[in-house]
Amino acid sequence: MVKIAVVSDTHFGHSRFGEDAFKQASFALNYSIKNASIVLHAGDVFDTKIPTLNTLREVLLLFRGLSKERKPIIAIHGNHERRMKGFANPVEVIAKAGYLKYIHNEVVSFDINGERINILGLGYVPEEHAQHLLSVSFNEHKDKLKEGFNILLIHQTIKGISPIREGGLSKEFLSSLGFDVIINGHIHKKHVDPSLKLILPGSTVVTSLSEEEVKEKRGFFIFDTEDVFSSLEFVEIPNQRNIFYITLSFENAGYQE
Repeated sequence: MVKIAVVSDTHFGHSRFGEDAFKQASFALNYSIKNASIVLHAGDVFDTKIPTLNTLREVLLLFRGLSKERKPIIAIHGNHERRMKGFANPVEVIAKAGYLKYIHNEVVSFDINGERINILGLGYVPEEHAQHLLSVSFNEHKDKLKEGFNILLIHQTIKGISPIREGGLSKEFLSSLGFDVIINGHIHKKHVDPSLKLILPGSTVVTSLSEEEVKEKRGFFIFDTEDVFSSLEFVEIPNQRNIFYITLSFENAGYQE
C-alpha cells in the first residue's frame, strides 16, 4: 500500500487572491508531504506563464522546504503556464532547482513498499487536440505501464463534467485507457467518479467570484493504492476566507430602485 496525495490549481501569484493562494497551497503541500509517500500536482502551479520574481522566490523557498522530506513531488504544467515550444515554463524552473519532478509526455516510476507506481503525465494541450495527443502519448509509453499501479496525470476539460466550447476528452476514451486512477486538474470544483476511476481535487484557492467556485471550501485528496476510492479522503484547508455570493432580484424596478 502506498499513500498518494493529489493537489491541483494552486495558482501561485494570483492577482486578486495571491496571499490566499500561497497560504492555502502551503498548507496543502506541507500536509501532503508529511502524510503521503508521493505528491502529485495536476497543473496550474502558477497563475501566469511568467510570474513575478517575488512570487518565484516564495515558491522556490516553499518547495525547497518540502524537498527536505525526500519524497517525490510530481507536477505537470496547466493552461496558465503553457508556453510555446522552446520556452521554459515556471514549473520547469522549480524542477531545474531540484525541488520537484516536472513531466510532460513522460512516464516516471517508483518502487515504494514493494509496489511499483507508474505515472504518465501530460501537461495541458489545446482542447481540440487533447484526445489525439493523449492517445499518441499513451501508445508511445504503454510498455512502461504493463506492471504496477498506473496513474494518468492530466490537466484538461472532460466532456460531461465541465462546460466546454469544443474539444475536450470523452469519458469513454479515458475509460478505454485502463488506468488504475486518473487525476485531472483544470476544473476548480472537486469531483470523484469511481466508475471512471477519476479524481479531480479542484483548486486550493478561489480564483473566480462565481457562485460555482465560492459555494464550497477548497482542499485536496489523499488515497492509498490498496483501495483507492474506499480510502479516498478530502482534506479541507483550514482558515479559508469567507466569500459570500448573494443574488438580488428586482421586479418592476426602475433605475433608482
